[in-house]
Amino acid sequence: MKEFYVNYQDKRLFFKVPEGWEVIIFHEFAPPLKPLDPKEKIREALENPIGSMPLEELIKPGMQVAILFDDDQRATPVERVLSELIPKILRAGATERDLLLICALGTHPMPSFDALRKKIGEEFFERLRERIFVHNPHSKENYPIGRTTWGLQVEINPYVASADLVIGIGQCTPHPCAGYGGGSKIIMPGVCSYKTVVQHHLSWMRHYCSRIGLLDGNPFYEEIVEVGRLARLSFKIDVVLDERGRFLNVFAGDPVSEHKKASAYLENLYSLKIPEFPDVTIISAHPLETGVQATKALNVASVFTRKEGVILWVSPHTDPQALRALSEELKRVEELSEFQKKILKEEISEHFLNLSVSYIMQVIYFKSLTKRFKVVNVSEGVDKNLIENLGFTYFSTMEEALSHLRKEIPKAKVAIIPSGGYMIPNMGLIS
Repeated sequence: MKEFYVNYQDKRLFFKVPEGWEVIIFHEFAPPLKPLDPKEKIREALENPIGSMPLEELIKPGMQVAILFDDDQRATPVERVLSELIPKILRAGATERDLLLICALGTHPMPSFDALRKKIGEEFFERLRERIFVHNPHSKENYPIGRTTWGLQVEINPYVASADLVIGIGQCTPHPCAGYGGGSKIIMPGVCSYKTVVQHHLSWMRHYCSRIGLLDGNPFYEEIVEVGRLARLSFKIDVVLDERGRFLNVFAGDPVSEHKKASAYLENLYSLKIPEFPDVTIISAHPLETGVQATKALNVASVFTRKEGVILWVSPHTDPQALRALSEELKRVEELSEFQKKILKEEISEHFLNLSVSYIMQVIYFKSLTKRFKVVNVSEGVDKNLIENLGFTYFSTMEEALSHLRKEIPKAKVAIIPSGGYMIPNMGLIS
């Protein structure tokens, strides 16, 4: 009998599917044929921006330049980008005193001192120590800059609001609601107030077009773009990494134009055609296994698994405290629409205020998910009760989970995705 595997942290979990189960998809994404030199590609991208004037023409002496970068929940090689970007900015006439480096963490927890140092590198951390700031989404200093077409009141970090030029560094990845991460997401949710992020995310997350792999016509994404314009995001650099964190490519320029190019590049690499709806999907959260990022693979599986089918979600749980808060909230929620209305009125439980807005979204998402699928979670060393409070069935090993499912489902068509965090499902072949 053939052996299959899923990726789990730094190892592979091998298993055999039960007799009577037909594997219709087993897909591991291939690495790039030829590794690219990050330094050379970053330099080339900055020299040839997409849809934008060169940085030398955007920067004038005396301008205050805000450089936004993502937090330690992303593997973006910020230090590599800064090593090419900052010298270019200084050559254009700015000084180091004109620079502001802002960690655009959205509503994620505050990164540690060491995490910041590692993210931007020892050299820039020491040189620009007094010019480095971490966004606080709860700060009363967050500044209102206007409303979007849809009526969203936008409040952003005061340093970003007062900067003469705003540049972002991020990563293009598949995103369950925005289509693709990167682009103007460095602004929304990156440097927006908690209130603004809640209002945006909770308003659009359940819209049919707020889904992975879709940009045009996606209201979740389109309002993010408008927030980026209100915040005057002028230039964006988006790195593309593979599922193992290896550098693939980089795009730079106008935040919308470069992001669409980056998204198309990513789709070409990680889009997977699904020939039919499987009865059982076995999917790993890898490589997005930190905190709420791990649920992205679960979202992916929900797009193409047969209704009332089984999703076997293989994921470590690296943040037990957040998992406990989510578990407790799910026990209390009965009606999704009422819960969503409460959140939009800012009636948010105390234990959620210190977590990212994504965890609030998971309450709605998990409750909806368990009405459509049976979800089985395989994870090592987790309290079984916490997982069961999410509405899922828990097992600590693949063998236990498959033995249980074999009794319930003697025959099944099965999809196996070893690294689901990066997969973009393409349903084009299903009639």
